[in-house]
Amino acid sequence: MSLKNSRRGPFWGCENYPECKFISKFEPTTIKCKEKGCTGVLAPRTYRNKEVYECVKCKARTPREEIDKA
Repeated sequence: MSLKNSRRGPFWGCENYPECKFISKFEPTTIKCKEKGCTGVLAPRTYRNKEVYECVKCKARTPREEIDKA
């Protein structure tokens, strides 16, 4: 993963972007998603005024308290 720039602003993408189509507006972490069948990683963000981790692949959201406790 590396930080890229476009005319619409910065984003996170694969090292070989644009051949690899993955992009994310939020910086991914090394924490793996716990959803069944998902291979994505979590990215911290704010959703509806709450701090959450969101999977960059399946978009599943987990409150930060749950991840930080574990």
